[in-house]
Amino acid sequence: MDNITPISSEPIITPAQQPEPITIPAGQSPLGGATPPVVPPEPPNRNWSKWLMLFVGLALLLYGSMLGYDAYQKSLYTPLPEVAITPEPTPTPTPDPTADWKTYTTSIISFKYPPTYIVQERVKNFYAIVPSGITPAPTQGIFIDARLERDNADYDKAVSSTTQSGTGVTTKAIKNGIIISGKVGPGMGEGLSFTNALLKYKKGAIGLSADPTIPSSLFEEIISNIKFMDSTSSLDTSTWKTYTGKNGEFTIKYPREKFVQLICANEQLLLTERSINDTSDIINMETCARDSKYTVEGGIFDGIQQHPIITNEFQRETYNYTEKNITINGLTAKEYILTLKPNIQGPYPKWTMSVYAYKNNKSFVINFGKEENKEIYNQIVSTLKFTP
Repeated sequence: MDNITPISSEPIITPAQQPEPITIPAGQSPLGGATPPVVPPEPPNRNWSKWLMLFVGLALLLYGSMLGYDAYQKSLYTPLPEVAITPEPTPTPTPDPTADWKTYTTSIISFKYPPTYIVQERVKNFYAIVPSGITPAPTQGIFIDARLERDNADYDKAVSSTTQSGTGVTTKAIKNGIIISGKVGPGMGEGLSFTNALLKYKKGAIGLSADPTIPSSLFEEIISNIKFMDSTSSLDTSTWKTYTGKNGEFTIKYPREKFVQLICANEQLLLTERSINDTSDIINMETCARDSKYTVEGGIFDGIQQHPIITNEFQRETYNYTEKNITINGLTAKEYILTLKPNIQGPYPKWTMSVYAYKNNKSFVINFGKEENKEIYNQIVSTLKFTP
């Protein structure tokens, strides 16, 4: 059992079974057929590299030219100096020197005056603006002569007579007039300084004068704020006093410098012209007796009222009258002007103006008593407003 040789799993090849080596003829492929000839590689084409080098050279030349041109341009550039921009200052509004002044209105003119002064109408249409709280001398203050009398009835004549009456006269043109300064000529007040102004009004002149103690700036400020109360005037009513009717049904304005309100039982709007001694805006009346003290009377009444001239034969025999349709802030109204007939004697008003306005079956009636105030009356009527 010890002499048993192990059997190999590999096949046993004897020398007689060894394969003979295969010889491949030259020029043939192991797979059969002719062997392809060996082709040597072609040398690389050098033309494209020449074009590339040419392109790169041109690019470098162009780039260098651009750098050179830029350097040349920079050498020519001279920088501008920096300019500091200063912002424009915001303009400061000029204060109005007359902002707190009062306004005085007449039938011919209106003017403004300082709150430390008062206005006195010394004769009809002749006004003195004097310091308040003192008893001024007769010649102290600023004077406005709107009487249009004597030389002032003609503007050119007024200018001529004023310039010829003084010595060392100088003139200054102003809007709608002239300022004349100098010294008083031979006669009363000779040698005293004077400053007068003349403003054209229709064919005549409104004259103004100031005593030497009045600053010229104050005098000229008053002159510049004078307005003429003709039919085309635009009146500033911002300083006027407002009257509110009973139950707040209407409002109407009037110049407080011109009129004082009278309070009387069972009456509505009653105004009288302000006198020198009237320092209050309201006066309580002990009696309502009609003695021509009421310059303006008005009120609101139920129903559609008619003027007595329409229904009263006595009034038609006593007065000539005109009747005109007008409009007040969109309201339908009628204006009546009555003038006493020349042959009528008696204590009757020589002139009256009445306005009747209507709204919501109510009538607003206002009567005016002085013809010379007609322009002011028209302005008062224009402020009438019914509340909604």
